[in-house]
Amino acid sequence: MIKIPTTLIFCVLMQMGFTQLVSDEVETGEQYQNQIWYNIENGIAGSAPLNNWDLAFEISGFTASIRANTQKGLTVYQAPFAAAEWNDVDTAGMGANWEKLYNNISAWEEGALNRFSTSDFDLGWGMYNVVTHVITGDSIQVIQLANGDFKKFKMESLASGVYTFTYADLNGSNETTGAVDKANFEGKNFGYFNMETGEVIDREPLSADWDITFTKYTASINGIAYPVAGIMHNYDVRTAEVADTPIDEADPWAVGFSDAINTIGYDWKSFDFSTGWQLAEDLSFFVEALNGNVYQLVFTDFSGSGTGIYTFGTEMYSALSAAQEEKTPFTLYPNPIQWGNLNIDGDFSPNSRLEIFDLSGRLVKASTINAGTTARVSTDAFPAGTYVVRIFSNNAITSQKITITK
Repeated sequence: MIKIPTTLIFCVLMQMGFTQLVSDEVETGEQYQNQIWYNIENGIAGSAPLNNWDLAFEISGFTASIRANTQKGLTVYQAPFAAAEWNDVDTAGMGANWEKLYNNISAWEEGALNRFSTSDFDLGWGMYNVVTHVITGDSIQVIQLANGDFKKFKMESLASGVYTFTYADLNGSNETTGAVDKANFEGKNFGYFNMETGEVIDREPLSADWDITFTKYTASINGIAYPVAGIMHNYDVRTAEVADTPIDEADPWAVGFSDAINTIGYDWKSFDFSTGWQLAEDLSFFVEALNGNVYQLVFTDFSGSGTGIYTFGTEMYSALSAAQEEKTPFTLYPNPIQWGNLNIDGDFSPNSRLEIFDLSGRLVKASTINAGTTARVSTDAFPAGTYVVRIFSNNAITSQKITITK
């Protein structure tokens, strides 16, 4: 992919006659110190310091994701001890032999503390009880905070919408119990906790108010965990990347939209020690926003860590039609599901289409639904995880998520 200096991008676009892009910029500050939530249609929806939290607890859904703020300098180790061995934690061999845990950067649903799943109904940090619907913590992590302190940490439970957890110094002193109540974050994706101050933090806008976020996160680059500045999209938003195609000829439908939240990501830019930051030529992104419209997104400049300014243009590529606004509701059950048939009910038009995607955006199942029938899809061959079920019916697209808990 050809790279060109950022200062030339805007001029090139104007010479091409591509004048409908609406220019905007987002400033994340020195060293990208702020996270910005952005609505494609309305602009900035919220802002918060990136370093005011350590752990994020998922509010909606069934995956109980717990994400760690590794870009802040947090390091999370999976300790080889069960929760019942809290008083026996010994960190001998930690640096060399214990697995470091990182967030899945393509899915909000899998945080660092969800990565060590070993059995059925295991969410990584704890086990789900199908009778009580309580998740009980079963493991211990050791967390090195950004200030250098080491803490042993264990999740106690997620019960009645409240995450409860315990952390202490490695020798057991300064033991603290914390809690994050989902009810205090209604309509948001995550509730946050600062382990250094013991504060529960409400830092993000309502999920319905933003499409993409400008942030900093840890990515694997040539096998090395490295902090990067980039963009992720919201739940229920999809994005497409069209590379090596002139901006005014880019077609997102030719490449397809992805549910992977890092589709835009960080690698649309690169640094050259001779010329500075460069952007990829003939590269554009498309955002299927929460309002149903599809917008083209083209980056035109990037300032780097001095000011953290992203400059870009947006244009509505396709609007939600009146027919599309009349989406066909449908019901999925059982959800979550362990095995057997997933049932799908709805007032479908003849020859409606069913598609199921995993969170990387890979199509894993496609079939036709007949009007007036209940569609049944066997989940026996699907690995455990979260999937997106998408229905094309009555000239509209409707989607829901399911969780398979094997």
